[in-house]
Amino acid sequence: MNKKYFFLFGIITLIIVGGYFVWAGRTMIVVNPIQDQEVQIDKIIGTSTQRRASPISTKKSTVQKAAAISKNMYVVTYTKDGFEPSEIQIPRGTTIKFVNKTGTSMRIFASASSTPPFSDLNQPKTLGLNGEYEFNFVYSGIWEYYNSLKPEDIGKVVVY
Repeated sequence: MNKKYFFLFGIITLIIVGGYFVWAGRTMIVVNPIQDQEVQIDKIIGTSTQRRASPISTKKSTVQKAAAISKNMYVVTYTKDGFEPSEIQIPRGTTIKFVNKTGTSMRIFASASSTPPFSDLNQPKTLGLNGEYEFNFVYSGIWEYYNSLKPEDIGKVVVY
């Protein structure tokens, strides 16, 4: 009787361990926004290779470099041409500082402004020239936003 349970326990353990190695062996592709390169990470071996990023279709046609203030903070600038970069990819827990470099006002609103957690991105007040708004992205997802005072100016933050 104990041999049956031991055998069953062994099979379940093999399935769990085998499933983990299959899951852990998947390859991840992450775009490094500072170097504009894709980093391919092999979880089992722990090595990585780099190659140029392929363009992602957006208003400005590519994921652009963002100025990094520190490891966990980037700057997105609002200019007369819109948000620069218009799309950025960041890990969870990263803060983006939105800086208005125009003579017009800026007020960030999430495209899904009524749906939490995306509605948390909504800027509480309008900012003028050199005004700054910081937001910490703690949830993964695609955060699309726009300037509520000039809705054609849009941007996207992809949080992984």
